Amino acid sequence: MTWKYCILHLLASFTALVMVDAQCRTEISIPGMALDGFVFKIMSATAPHQCEVHCEREITCQSYNYVIGEKICELNNRTKEARPHNFRSDPARFYIRRFIGRVPLGSISEIPAISCGEIEASEGKYDISNKYWLDSSFTGQAELVDCSNTVKTITSPARGKGEPEDQDDYDFELVFRETQQMNYVKHTLNPMWIAHFTVCAWIHTPDVQQNKKVTIISVLTRLNDDSHKALTVQIDGQGNVYFSYGNDRITLSNVFATSSPRDQMVFLCIRVQTHSPYMDVIVNADFKSIISSDSVKYHNIRWSQVILGQNQKADGTIKNDSSLDGRISGVNIWQGRLSEVNTKNWYNSGLKNQYYKPDIIGWPEFGSLDKRFGDVHFVKVASGGRHWRNVSDSEVDVQTTNDVSAPKSYESGSGIVIDVERRSQVTCSDGSYLAFVDGVFISVSGSWKRIAYKQTFLETQKCFAIFGSVPDWATGIFTPGVTEFDLDLDELWTQNLKSPQGNYFDGMNNQCGDGHFWMVNQPNTPVAEVSLRRKSGVSDAGISTFGKCGMFKFRISDIRNMPGSYCFFHFLASFTTFVMAGAQCRTEISIPGMALDGFVFKRMSVTAPHQCDFSCEREVTCQSYNYVIGEKICELNNRTKEARPENFRSDPARFYKRRLVGRVPLGSIPELPAISCREIKASEGEYTINNKYWLDRNCTGQTELVNCSNSVEGKGEPSNQIDYDFELVFRKTQETSYVVQNMLEKWVDGFTVCAWIYTPGVEPGKKMTVISVLTKMNGVHKVLRVQIDGQGNFEFSYENDRTTSSSLFASPTNQMVFLCVRVKSQNSPYMEAIVNAEFGSTVSSDSVVYSVAQWAQIIIGQNQKADGTVENDTPFDGRISSVNIWFGVLDEQNIVNWYNEGLKYYVPNIIKWPELGLSSKRFGVVHFVKVTSAGRHWRNVSVDEVEVQTTSNVVAAKTVEGGSGVVIEVQLESPVDCPVGSYGAPTDGVFISVSGDWKRISYKQMFLQTQTCFAVFGSVPDWASDIFTPGVSEFDPNLDELWEEEYLGPNDNLFNGVNTLCGDGHFWMVNQPNTPVAGVSLRRKSGVSNAGISTFGKCGMFNFKISDIRVLE
Repeated sequence: MTWKYCILHLLASFTALVMVDAQCRTEISIPGMALDGFVFKIMSATAPHQCEVHCEREITCQSYNYVIGEKICELNNRTKEARPHNFRSDPARFYIRRFIGRVPLGSISEIPAISCGEIEASEGKYDISNKYWLDSSFTGQAELVDCSNTVKTITSPARGKGEPEDQDDYDFELVFRETQQMNYVKHTLNPMWIAHFTVCAWIHTPDVQQNKKVTIISVLTRLNDDSHKALTVQIDGQGNVYFSYGNDRITLSNVFATSSPRDQMVFLCIRVQTHSPYMDVIVNADFKSIISSDSVKYHNIRWSQVILGQNQKADGTIKNDSSLDGRISGVNIWQGRLSEVNTKNWYNSGLKNQYYKPDIIGWPEFGSLDKRFGDVHFVKVASGGRHWRNVSDSEVDVQTTNDVSAPKSYESGSGIVIDVERRSQVTCSDGSYLAFVDGVFISVSGSWKRIAYKQTFLETQKCFAIFGSVPDWATGIFTPGVTEFDLDLDELWTQNLKSPQGNYFDGMNNQCGDGHFWMVNQPNTPVAEVSLRRKSGVSDAGISTFGKCGMFKFRISDIRNMPGSYCFFHFLASFTTFVMAGAQCRTEISIPGMALDGFVFKRMSVTAPHQCDFSCEREVTCQSYNYVIGEKICELNNRTKEARPENFRSDPARFYKRRLVGRVPLGSIPELPAISCREIKASEGEYTINNKYWLDRNCTGQTELVNCSNSVEGKGEPSNQIDYDFELVFRKTQETSYVVQNMLEKWVDGFTVCAWIYTPGVEPGKKMTVISVLTKMNGVHKVLRVQIDGQGNFEFSYENDRTTSSSLFASPTNQMVFLCVRVKSQNSPYMEAIVNAEFGSTVSSDSVVYSVAQWAQIIIGQNQKADGTVENDTPFDGRISSVNIWFGVLDEQNIVNWYNEGLKYYVPNIIKWPELGLSSKRFGVVHFVKVTSAGRHWRNVSVDEVEVQTTSNVVAAKTVEGGSGVVIEVQLESPVDCPVGSYGAPTDGVFISVSGDWKRISYKQMFLQTQTCFAVFGSVPDWASDIFTPGVSEFDPNLDELWEEEYLGPNDNLFNGVNTLCGDGHFWMVNQPNTPVAGVSLRRKSGVSNAGISTFGKCGMFNFKISDIRVLE
């Protein structure tokens, strides 16, 4: 077994043990993973264990990555425990924490942490104590900080440690408190080119002084000369908005004319672009009051760091001159100017939806604990909306125990106020709390999800239960219907004198004694503003407080709630009917908050949702429907979500349902054609696909009857979002084959597109489209194209403007080539084409000028028209891989890295190759091929690498032919006939082994004369099992490639997928005098020392030709 096969097994087992704090700790290398962003030194090593030695020599080394192929050590100054969100998949590396002598993070000034929280994450419970070195502002100046108190703050209720549950969890807020710490949230970006953008956020700053300026967001940008500027959005307590970029700034007065963030949570959006109007400000999605300005001009620039809650300097350190004090939620940043419709949808829905998904930063990315510094509190909102509302007098009902009065009144600025007081004080003897329990329950009607209020604690009280707590001594009195306060899920947004020693609440919701806040802080007055969650399903809920042994006296004010809706969505989730279909009991369920987009053919008004079922059943082409809840409208679709999963999107205003009765299978009638056999398979599953179906491949309205039963398209999928290890094969067939990606009108300035391409079957003068992009600017659509031909010529066009370069590359008919095209909207050269990362041969042109535009649709393998339909005049014929598109001009080093490594280096931010590999995006006959190697470098084998073995009576002559490389012509010396129905004859066989450490082999096979029994493409049937072992996996259309097929079916060219067969009706029997030809690639089995090409046969004239042998290293 070679070193390349053995190393991963070795690395996975590379384990050492070290004793720490009397425990046996295990450090294990983790293959396929690396810590990103904390490498401080890189060095070569001849073996992995040398990295451990290098790490032990560096006092700041905490862990290391090992780059397997390059034999390089990358020393890190953090561990994955300290920075879990930087611990990422990387197949080219493995990671290991330092074994011996690792210095705890922050224990010496040479390796300061950025916060006590980072130290706790890194070192766990073993080492956190006393003082540690911090450099929280990244100035290079470390200071000694007492983390023992701060850690209590982190692990106790003084700081919510919650995390977003997943990438779709928008349902939380972050609370910035005015403390002695610098509080902020930091998100680091790989330098990303941003032309136009929109930032939106919900903000509430109740304690901000009128003239106090606070920072909502600041962005560190990098200019072309590598200098930096900060872009900042700030507000103050008077309703003014401040927007600045570097030294340019503007003040917009009274932006919050009707709703100040001091009084309630408001939704602020700022849209910025590189031309007039340069900036728009919108509050609460009120576009009638939009404010625009050209005073600050923004340019297409790279973003490197985003900070919430603090201003930052040009060097990326915290300025700390305008700290946020309040709550923030739903901070999202999009490419381009968010439309009025999408802005209103985000305002009304509150949660992430598919109206226009944030593509620079989504809110959940800010919520991770490792991105929050200082005292930033995580609060679970438990509701999609951010619309808090003051309660009215009629909604509030007060209940009390005997001898407790609780008059209700209204005060300006405080809303409904309840002053609670016991008529006479009850004292208890020392150590005894035997007394009557006093209590109050303030119920608030309505279907709200969350309640917020202020409680002012007066006089003294020995025993108390507050914030939803109901201790044993208070059970049976009132049930408040809310969940007891939890700092990881709820919010304590004002706290004055809430602990015996200071302002911070100690987390005790109920207590009896003499040393708690309600006893020791008089005559000062403890105050708390808190929000609590309503329990699911309760009919009565509100605010409660219980007490005994004291003067039960306090005040409740500022009561607000967050509306919700229990009944209607509960109804939608339960709206289920049953229908009999195909002798099975099928359940069709309405799916609230979802809709099928793009396939509505009829809309109509109804009085109730069930009428949509009847309307759908009257239309033969109706497959499903969306119901628009508020407008009571049915939208009838001619597809289902199964047929078009990529168009099934979040929409809180609708619900979706598939047709219950009488649904016609897609493609079964000409009135309802599919666009491909694949779409029919996706729609109908395994039950219906057989025989012929109606297709309209080009969406022209002209249908044709097509046999879908013979389709053997590769149905594979990328394993995950980082799986670049596949190719797509476009076959020359009657079908229109292409891959499509909806771009949701993303704004794109300059860009770089790279792809591996191989077109062995293209004619020299035949033009083919590699990629076409539908763009939109000022309502006008234009198509951008990258095209090549079989002579190595290249053409780049944008609508009617085009530039052509002759013989740009050695023809891709001979080998796979790596083509990159870099395009700028400003500055010459506007377009550059680079082949195989050879920058000395770069071709540049200013003939075609691209302008900043919105991208609507990308198509691979076909040209498209300005209306987005497929042109089908220059179809691609061949293989394509690793199509990636970046914002901006990808630099020389990153292009070289992509060419050499084949996997991600500088993360593509417009299109990543795995996004194009999904079967739902492939149409026609686009074949998915698993490559099982990162590289795309196929090479022709030499005659010395090829060895031929045959059975007796078989001759296999090896020669070399121009254009075909090594050729093996195989022939039986004399044919063997078998009686009809009998295949009892000796087996003929040939094995063509190819030396070397390759992963995949490709070859062409021409089948001559006739053969009754055969086994091809790596197949070894029982009747040939003791002859040769080819060392490759048998052909699988989901993993392998059939890149040429002529006369491979009994009735046409398409191979039926049967690798071994005996009979009279297969391709090797019925197609003579025509010659069946196959071009195939196969996978080498893991661990085999000898592998290659095999064919077995009996009963006939064993005669064929092998040529064009190539391997993928």
